[in-house]
Amino acid sequence: MYYAYRYYQARKRRRAPDHDPEDEELRRLEPPVHDAGNPAGTENTSSETGAGEISIQELQFDRSCKLGEGQFGEVWKGYMEVEEKVKTVAVKILKGNTMFKEKEDFKTEMETLKNVPAHKNIVPLIATSSKEDPLFIVMEYQTMGSLQRVLRNGRGNTYYSNTYGCSKFTAQQLLTFAYEVACGMTHIAELGYLHRDLATRNVLVDEHFTCKISDFGLARDVSLIREYESRSQYLCKGSFSESPRLLHYLAISLSANPLNWI
Repeated sequence: MYYAYRYYQARKRRRAPDHDPEDEELRRLEPPVHDAGNPAGTENTSSETGAGEISIQELQFDRSCKLGEGQFGEVWKGYMEVEEKVKTVAVKILKGNTMFKEKEDFKTEMETLKNVPAHKNIVPLIATSSKEDPLFIVMEYQTMGSLQRVLRNGRGNTYYSNTYGCSKFTAQQLLTFAYEVACGMTHIAELGYLHRDLATRNVLVDEHFTCKISDFGLARDVSLIREYESRSQYLCKGSFSESPRLLHYLAISLSANPLNWI
């Protein structure tokens, strides 16, 4: 992950007009199915996501497919008409028994997602409902599920043994996963946000095996707090998945975003 991030930063500093052998090496890291017109790490510089307010009546839920569940919310597979086409979506919906604080946190997540411009390695926001209960967020559905699931399926049931050489993924593919996550986290950091809960369970994978950052429930705008904040002030549920470096120094900053899970 560290080397992928350093490579990404080096690439941003170099913009040679002619053929660059390092660009060729970078292209070899990307799966061939990636859209050449929008390679990993590029972004739409618009500050608008285009996501609007909708009512729950505009959604059709697949009640046989619950994608996830937490203490205060559930994620369901659903369908929604977008530009006269039926689109498969993931709907994160707040449970009815939540308190005022949980509702405000959920609305904060909505606003964070609306303020993050489109990026190939961020799960796209489609719509929200913040005016009336139930509150929900509509995201683009990612066919392969979480990166955690993808990696575990790639090595079978050998969760707790020495798994070196057991994965069906090549070293190049694994490095591509790390590179794409670094691209997404760098994009978030450049906007001034701390994700604070990066883990493979919160990285989703589409049908082309492109990694996309999700779950901004703990993300915070550092302009509203301190840019460099004591970690001991807000130890949260993501603590056990974070890097030993962050836990050792009990401090976090924007530069930690892309390196969060080393």
